[in-house]
Amino acid sequence: MKTEHRTIEELLVYLENPIGVKEDETIEDHLAECDKCVSDLSFLDSLKTGLEKFGQDSSELVETGVSTHLTNEEIPGYINEACNEDEKRRIVSHLAGCSSCLDDVFAVKKLTTQLEHESSLTNKSYLLSKFILNRPTRISSVEKEGKDLIREAARLGIALFDIGRSYSFSFEGAQTSQTGLGEEYRKMEVDDFTVEIVQPAGKESNVIIGVLAKNDLANAKITICAEEERSEIVSLENRRAVIKKENMHAESIRYIKIEKM
Repeated sequence: MKTEHRTIEELLVYLENPIGVKEDETIEDHLAECDKCVSDLSFLDSLKTGLEKFGQDSSELVETGVSTHLTNEEIPGYINEACNEDEKRRIVSHLAGCSSCLDDVFAVKKLTTQLEHESSLTNKSYLLSKFILNRPTRISSVEKEGKDLIREAARLGIALFDIGRSYSFSFEGAQTSQTGLGEEYRKMEVDDFTVEIVQPAGKESNVIIGVLAKNDLANAKITICAEEERSEIVSLENRRAVIKKENMHAESIRYIKIEKM
């Protein structure tokens, strides 16, 4: 009986009380046939054991600055078991006394697990954008996931504007355009198209979207996801379409998907 993957929170509760709770029977049935959740449980159990071992003196070391906060590279390295024993010992010792870094480790672990099991690219982008919004200083902890997602989406004609700015190799944008008119301008490249968003100065609810096909093409289906998806088929004159939208803000556009017709 395979059920939905268990969350980090559910597995933590199970670790605290592995027997005697009716819900645990369902968890154990799931763990018996789910290698991913077993792996997550093993990670949490190892972390819990380490925190208990180092907990007594770690808080004082953190407060005095002897134990430094985890870098953005150390967090995924620890989660993916890519660090050596000395590095792991230092990391766990710090986590035992630092609730802030511990919270970040849990957040990164939760996000990477969600991304692995989410099939929709746009939903993955939404999960990643929420993480970036809540933890802007930890963006580079999930840099690989972000860049891989943008590359995969670009091959399918999807420009992920919600996370594009965080990984600038795929994004161009500025608060003011080169014309000096104060308009907001963004551009992203996908395999077959160049996609631009312009917010004219003084018109905060009007957006202009430009789509340029890199090869000869007459029509395309454009899906604009702001608060809700808006799809339309447009003609490309000289391989280019300009779409004007009212009552839309550039910041609200999560992604633009272009499909050949």
